[in-house]
Amino acid sequence: MPADCEDFVAMDIACIGPEQTSSEKKVSIFCKDSRYPYHIDIVSELVAAAKAADAGYVKDILTPHYGTDADPALNAGNDIRHGAFGPGVVASHGYERTHMDGVKNTYELLMKYITL
Repeated sequence: MPADCEDFVAMDIACIGPEQTSSEKKVSIFCKDSRYPYHIDIVSELVAAAKAADAGYVKDILTPHYGTDADPALNAGNDIRHGAFGPGVVASHGYERTHMDGVKNTYELLMKYITL
């Protein structure tokens, strides 16, 4: 990771489960996973971007065995702000299913986030 990196935002799947708010039709903004809470400022920026893009979104906590590529950046000792978002999906590792609205909302959030 470059020494001047300050933010790490991962785009990943948001597995739908009985205790999650994830939806196949929305983009999930991760507040916490099984390892860490995500940086509150990144979460707030992602929410603001979703609202500005008029993207359907939910905030979610993904546990007990879920982590994103942002976590190893912290495990390696980097002092960064980290966050994650992605479409809600059913199943993982082999057969993942989502709705086109989920893909669209993820795209809209991404495009607004990188242009704010």
